[in-house]
Amino acid sequence: MEEKLNDQEMFHLWDQTVGDTDRRLSVNQQAVLKELEVNANSSMKKLKRFKLTGIIFSIPYLLFLGLILLYALIDFNFNSVYFIVSVSVILSINVVAVSDYIRHYFIAQNLDFSRDLMENQDQLVKLQLSILRHNRLMGLQFPFFTTFYLSPSWFPGNMDWPYLLFQFGITLIAVIAAAFFYHFNSPSYVSKKWVRNSSGGKSVAEAIQIMEEMNHLRSNRNA
Repeated sequence: MEEKLNDQEMFHLWDQTVGDTDRRLSVNQQAVLKELEVNANSSMKKLKRFKLTGIIFSIPYLLFLGLILLYALIDFNFNSVYFIVSVSVILSINVVAVSDYIRHYFIAQNLDFSRDLMENQDQLVKLQLSILRHNRLMGLQFPFFTTFYLSPSWFPGNMDWPYLLFQFGITLIAVIAAAFFYHFNSPSYVSKKWVRNSSGGKSVAEAIQIMEEMNHLRSNRNA
């Protein structure tokens, strides 16, 4: 009877030890999850700060572009057609870019990393794709920075060949840069550091990685 009782006591002690270990593991996992939530929120704070700064500094730039374009249209002259077309494209692209920044800011603002992981991951992936599309759009304005100063009164008819070649060269470089920027800002190249980190994308990539760690940790806890 004594030996049987000892076995029962040993089993009870073992069960209690395992239970205490599981509880300690659960507490440790919760602490790690909480720390990961704090890190994810910190990444989103950096993104919001970056986007808000971009919005603030973009407003005077857009006003400047709008005013000079308005002046050119009011005092229209055929010789300013290159200027009008170039500035119109640059202004349009930057208006869309600022609207992107505003949308990105509010997406980051509404993320709650204590909620469902799948919902947050879905929002982060959408945010990352939106940033890539934004970068593509920004690259399309490059060539127009090489044409706004041209005028039909002297270009191309009244220019020497050396300047024509020079102008053609810098515009071609800008077109190639735009094509390069457009091509590489896609999900296929998001693993490249310069693609991932542009326009605040670094903070989003950090948050996505944190979410993957949280998902892995919760999966192990539920296993």
